[in-house]
Amino acid sequence: MTFFSNDSFLETGLSFDLTEDLTNHLSKAAIINLTADNLDQLDASKIAESIAFGSSMGAQNEKVITNVISQVSNIANTRKLLAQSVAFGNMQGSLEALSSGNFIDAQEGWDKVKETASSSAKGAMIGNVANTIYFGSESDLLPIINFSAQGSTFGATSTASLTNFVKPDGLFEDLSVEVARTSSHGASLGATFT
Repeated sequence: MTFFSNDSFLETGLSFDLTEDLTNHLSKAAIINLTADNLDQLDASKIAESIAFGSSMGAQNEKVITNVISQVSNIANTRKLLAQSVAFGNMQGSLEALSSGNFIDAQEGWDKVKETASSSAKGAMIGNVANTIYFGSESDLLPIINFSAQGSTFGATSTASLTNFVKPDGLFEDLSVEVARTSSHGASLGATFT
């Protein structure tokens, strides 16, 4: 809410940049800290989905939106950009955690990265769409779905540290292409589920 109560933050887009940074760090820290010594018990993809869902729900719940409405002139535009920022930050943070951590082998991590990308996109989409269904209008639904999916895909494809993973023999596509596909798959599952 504080990000949207400052007029200069809204005018410059800093509110959305801060939202991306906050969710990025939240996802990254959760995956790194919760999987540090529990490889068999905690799954990074489930953590990514949970964090993305929770931060999406928290960013656009009824109390937050009620307070933000008084601060912005176009709440529908703000909501879709907020959905995009949350999805972007969660995705990028989750993938950065996987590529920077020592808990996933660069030789074998390809599938884990794809699974985590799908799960993060799904969690963000479910949270963003659920809030729109309950606290928005019907005309907000498609833009929220669109921008949440865009945020996840942009977050996935702009994660430079994905180059740390070694391409398995026999594959022709880069990991960024695979991750773009799986994040779109996860977003589609999330939209269908809600």
